[in-house]
Amino acid sequence: LDGPPPPTNNATKTEPSEEGQKRTIVTAEGGIYKGDFSEAGKREGRGEYIWPNGDRYVGDFSNNTKNGNGILYFSNGDKRVGVWKGDKLHGQATYYYSGGRIDEEVWEEDNKTSEKRRK
Repeated sequence: LDGPPPPTNNATKTEPSEEGQKRTIVTAEGGIYKGDFSEAGKREGRGEYIWPNGDRYVGDFSNNTKNGNGILYFSNGDKRVGVWKGDKLHGQATYYYSGGRIDEEVWEEDNKTSEKRRK
């Protein structure tokens, strides 16, 4: 999945927070972001992005991209827990299939370099 598109001012709801601003925005593609923004208006800190297909990412953002720890929930019930760097999976991740299977993965710049079935 590509990262969330840059925020637009289609629909915005702002709430003050200790670390900056918390807002809910709707992107031009119909995605929804709820979370922290920098003073410059970029996604920064903790947030949640929901794609129009129902997939969603909950975790850290920096400079409008997934950056840090997060969980990617897929609309089919699967989820991936991992670390993102500049909107790309990077490092260890765990993929949980809705049917119960669990895979341990290692990623480098959004390329899976290893996968081991854990369960």
